[in-house]
Amino acid sequence: MSLARNPLTDAGPRTALPFPLPDGAPLERGTVDPRMLEPIVRQLIERDPLNMRLKTCWISLQFALALLDSRSGRHGRAERRLHGASKSLNELLNLDPDNPVLLKQQDYLDSRMLQSAPASA
Repeated sequence: MSLARNPLTDAGPRTALPFPLPDGAPLERGTVDPRMLEPIVRQLIERDPLNMRLKTCWISLQFALALLDSRSGRHGRAERRLHGASKSLNELLNLDPDNPVLLKQQDYLDSRMLQSAPASA
C-alpha cells in the first residue's frame, strides 16, 4: 500500500497538506523533510498559480526551511527565504486581508524578522 495520499480527495489518513506526499513519505506530523517538499510545492504552484492554499503552504515551508538553514549556519540563505516568504505573504494579504491563516503567518514572520534584526546601538 502506498503512503502517498491526496488529502483533498483520498479516503484515509488526512494531513494539512494540499498535495499528495511522495511514495514512502510518512504522514505523521513533523516527519516529512521540508527539503523534500519544496520542489513538489513549487511545481504544483507553477501548475496552479492562483491556488492560495498551495501558496500558504509554500510560505509555511519557507519558514521551516529558513529555520533549518539558520541552524546549519546558512543565515544569509535563511534571511532570503524569509524575505521571499514575506513578499508572497504580502501579495496574498492584498487579496484576502482578513484571512486568519495569513494573519497568523504574518505574526510569525514579524516575530522571526524581529529576532533576526540587528540590535540598535
